[in-house]
Amino acid sequence: TVINGVDKIVTPAFINPYLDFAEHILVNNNINTNELPVINVPSDLGDIELFRKIVKYTCILHVLSGFKGFNTISNRPEVVDEECREFKLKMWIGKWIDSEPPSSTPVRGVVGLKISSSSIENIAKYREYVYYDDCKLFIKFDGTLDQVFEVKRKTGRWLIEYLYINNLINSNIALVDLNWISNMELGYLAEKKPLIIVYPSHTMIYGFRGFTPLHEIIARNIPLTIGVDGVFNPRFNAWLELSNMYLLYRHLYGDQRISTDKLYSHMLTSTYMFFEKREPLIVIDKPFDLAIYSINLNTIVNPLNYLYMYKPYPLYLLIDGHLVVNPRIRLKMLFKLRSLSMEIREAVNQLIERFK
Repeated sequence: TVINGVDKIVTPAFINPYLDFAEHILVNNNINTNELPVINVPSDLGDIELFRKIVKYTCILHVLSGFKGFNTISNRPEVVDEECREFKLKMWIGKWIDSEPPSSTPVRGVVGLKISSSSIENIAKYREYVYYDDCKLFIKFDGTLDQVFEVKRKTGRWLIEYLYINNLINSNIALVDLNWISNMELGYLAEKKPLIIVYPSHTMIYGFRGFTPLHEIIARNIPLTIGVDGVFNPRFNAWLELSNMYLLYRHLYGDQRISTDKLYSHMLTSTYMFFEKREPLIVIDKPFDLAIYSINLNTIVNPLNYLYMYKPYPLYLLIDGHLVVNPRIRLKMLFKLRSLSMEIREAVNQLIERFK
């Protein structure tokens, strides 16, 4: 395949660092999840065929938005793998930790741990999960201000400080929804280099979710990336999240030290290094992952600022050198999305009726 490069901008494809299946599509189809007693949103839908449709829907949205892959924690990893394989997506699929890990079995792959102020004192028993180079632990914390202070009240330590003294921070750990970071805790993060995953759209909607000191994090080379979950960004547009992040710091918080290029570069490099142990570079004679956007270079001074401002979707997407999206494929996928959306809504309504 030969792609005409005139008026095009080429970027590395995105990786979505943490995705909860199901919840985004239920919310954005105006389906009240409280009416679903058989569904444990996000990952354990009671109806297997419904879950398959939601996974496929989500995979299509990701490739249309320029993602080459994603990480997710799911109780049905085989379904995720089957439904996403046709799109060439790279996947990191893990399981939730819901019991004390067996001491005799080495942990491999991706695992997820949800913690709150009520469970924080039990976290030490999961320490063994951080000792293997091929294990990645995603710690998801309900990071409201009240929760952060509750951890301090119960333990006498701030959250990151408590994780640090319990040896639960290193470069194989990702801290999800981490929005409250003190200057003291920046030192712990700079030493241990975990990946911090934030959701700017959440912060834009939920003002109580805090402030991550972005400039200090980049200056200290602490890995940080941006997640896209689809709840407040239903099309999984990564440029929308980057734009929201930039706007938050430049205009809401008044921090003029953040630039679009530093934010983009740091986010992209942090994600690639965590998941693939490499820089997001194009290497001759090796398969590459690229998103290609249409842009009128005669009227644009800064192409990167154009992407931030207009948040376009890629015209082409290549994953491992395979052409996954082009204008013709995109049109077919859009029709498929419409069909899947109708099928999902019908299936959910049937579940609601069945268990009323």
